[in-house]
Amino acid sequence: MGTGQVFSAGIPFRGEREILTTREILFAIHKVLDADCDVIEVHSSIPTLSGLKRGTAKWSFLRAIRELVRQGKTLLFPAFTFSYSAGKEFNIHHSPSETGVLADWVLSLPEARRTPNPIFSFVVIGPKSPLFLNADHHDAYGPRSVFAVLEEQNAGALMIGAAWDYLSFLHKMEQQHAVPYREFKTFNILADFGNGPVDPDMRVYVRRRDINTELNFAAAGLTAEAEGVVTSFALGQGEIKFVWLRTIVNICNREMAASPFFLLQEGNRVAADIANLELQQQQQPFRVALLSAENPDYLVEALKKQLAIAAPSRRFVFYANHYGNFYQDLTLNDSSLRDFKPNLTIIADTLESISGKAGRYALDEESHHSRLQRWHSAVSSWMANSDHQVVVFKPVWSISAPADEGVGASSTRYDAEVEELAAQLSAELRQRGGILIDTATLAAEAASPLRDPRTWYLARTPWSPQFARAAANRIAGLILDRCGLSVRLIVVDLDNTLWGGVATDDGIEGVALGGDYPGNAHRDFQLLLKSLSQCGIGLAVASKNDADVAWEIIDRHPEMVLQRDDFVDDEIHWQPKADSIQRIASRLNLGLSNIMFLDDNPIEREAVRRTLPQVIVPELGNEPALYCEVLIKTPGLNRALITENDRHRVQSFKQLKTVATARSSASDAFSFIKELNVTLTFSALSSGNSSRAEQLMTKTNQFNTTIKRYSALDLKSLQDRGYTVKVLEVTDKYNPQEIMGVLVMKDEVVDSIVISCRAFGKGIEQAIFHVLTKQTFERFARALRVEFIKTSKNHIVADILSGLKFTEQDGSWTASADSISVAIPAVTLSGLEELPL
Repeated sequence: MGTGQVFSAGIPFRGEREILTTREILFAIHKVLDADCDVIEVHSSIPTLSGLKRGTAKWSFLRAIRELVRQGKTLLFPAFTFSYSAGKEFNIHHSPSETGVLADWVLSLPEARRTPNPIFSFVVIGPKSPLFLNADHHDAYGPRSVFAVLEEQNAGALMIGAAWDYLSFLHKMEQQHAVPYREFKTFNILADFGNGPVDPDMRVYVRRRDINTELNFAAAGLTAEAEGVVTSFALGQGEIKFVWLRTIVNICNREMAASPFFLLQEGNRVAADIANLELQQQQQPFRVALLSAENPDYLVEALKKQLAIAAPSRRFVFYANHYGNFYQDLTLNDSSLRDFKPNLTIIADTLESISGKAGRYALDEESHHSRLQRWHSAVSSWMANSDHQVVVFKPVWSISAPADEGVGASSTRYDAEVEELAAQLSAELRQRGGILIDTATLAAEAASPLRDPRTWYLARTPWSPQFARAAANRIAGLILDRCGLSVRLIVVDLDNTLWGGVATDDGIEGVALGGDYPGNAHRDFQLLLKSLSQCGIGLAVASKNDADVAWEIIDRHPEMVLQRDDFVDDEIHWQPKADSIQRIASRLNLGLSNIMFLDDNPIEREAVRRTLPQVIVPELGNEPALYCEVLIKTPGLNRALITENDRHRVQSFKQLKTVATARSSASDAFSFIKELNVTLTFSALSSGNSSRAEQLMTKTNQFNTTIKRYSALDLKSLQDRGYTVKVLEVTDKYNPQEIMGVLVMKDEVVDSIVISCRAFGKGIEQAIFHVLTKQTFERFARALRVEFIKTSKNHIVADILSGLKFTEQDGSWTASADSISVAIPAVTLSGLEELPL
């Protein structure tokens, strides 16, 4: 029989609710079934065939099945009982099928049997039944299971009114390809296979419980249909289809080799979820302490929710002081807070919580002064003795005094003392790299009351739940920055995003920009983007547009704030924007989780979310007046401190684009790097560069051999213990010298190497390992060993080491005798005399 054919019904309907006849059923089956197929997995949906016009036709089907058996066919009907996995015992004689009525009908025939599997049992009938009844029923989809026998017997799949989603054979393909969204689980619930209850000890490849997945088994059948290898024929109110299982196997082998998530809805999202879970396990948790003289629980809960969404690749643990323990935690040497060893401390109080009073009208001057000084002394003590960043919300009164109270000299003195305290705090925090947050300004931006009297009196929480969410959003941004997860590049659309209207339709004269609404809102949005660029966040364009028309508006429109030079890269054409973002990320050596995409079109936003789930895609909406507000409230843009390296990032992105363009036109990579005149300098860790070294260690994800998050203090401690700790400074003909990496090693073992993504592709990756390998052989007569923890992001490290003839074993890469002789790009090395090898 030919393939890829669709037949029309040969037997017309003869009346309302007429029963399908055996002749009709057999006629349809023979129209689609290949004559050489003698083993058939049958999936059915009788209601689909019956619709509103046909009866259930039980005996017609049973007579048709018996006729097929007489013709030498063996048929298997799923009689699955998923309730067993939920704890219900299985009985081979009495547990009904949970996958359709046809299996139960067939089982009523005396010659039919049910395979002894408490979940994935089949009703089997026909001459080859013993092969399936004697299969291994302890492993649901394994090499000796019923599914394996189906493949060995070159079976076909017959879909009688059923959709492709029900093709259960695909479970075997999932196990065969070891899909990462499933895991093995053994079931020991009692099951009776005819001789009394027993423990089946059945091993099943089940969906993981720590991720959300939705199967898309239809993908295989629809692909087969598109390739013309499915035959189909109308039957009743539905359709009957046939495909060889070997065809499904071939399709799955091909597609699942490219992506193990082929049989899932939102496979890209699931892949990102799994990668994030792996990264969580591979890194030490980030420890956050939230302290208040009252009760910080509201803030802790709000922050947990924010971080779960904004930073799925990191684990966070939280410490909140017990009510009344604020001062002990900050000042005692053996406090629980010191045992917790936070990476970040947040101190969040209102003046009410510091004073313990409802408002300034309830204070006397002496009490106010002593309580304020006690609070300041405790906070200063913690800052002075901590080796990590401290964030303090500036204490303010959450409510104003009545008009006829709190006025006069006392109130003025109170306010003056608070301002003096805030100035002292600000100076102390700046000296130690901490942050003072302007609480009143944040409350105004959030349009939220600072305090809710109900939660204050009932739970002694200093802030309202609404303001706690706004504060958590700000704190989440600081934490994302500390973890290297803040936004480093904004990819922005043009039409109805940077300006109002469509460039190709409206032209330079017709787009809305400046002047009245909505042009004024678009211009302010550009001003905000410009300010972010000046703080070190790159801007790029991804637009479906005519490039010449778009650039004419950018270059010539008098109200354009952003000019051509403000964009570090661009993709203006009619191709999918997800593809544009991937190309931009590749040219700029940037991870997708550090990219934000802004577009007014919900279809474009959703397409990028589905294709590139790592990319941050705010719900910008289509109301230009709200664009700035949406952007300001995005945690990934709330930076901690803007460093000189941050300010240089935009220029570095431009140089990376220049380098990528030059590389694409060079005859070969080696000659290109030689023309770059790259110099790599090894410099000692010092007080002057330790802050940058810490920044690289805590934020670098791609070229990071072990994901060890050393602080500046950790690096100094390692150096004191005899480790070699060096910062790696890079310069080339496009860029001035800048610290781009950190090396930590002891004797012949590299403990960690991190290199900024802005230094990729210039040959320094190979040069570092090459020179360390050579000097280690010369000094110790031993091979260099690089400790390595594989993550979803640092595959570039493994690629470099493999190319240098290193071998991987037991969590490390070791140089071989051939490693020194591998040709590498020409990079000038400096400071080698400082390497104590």
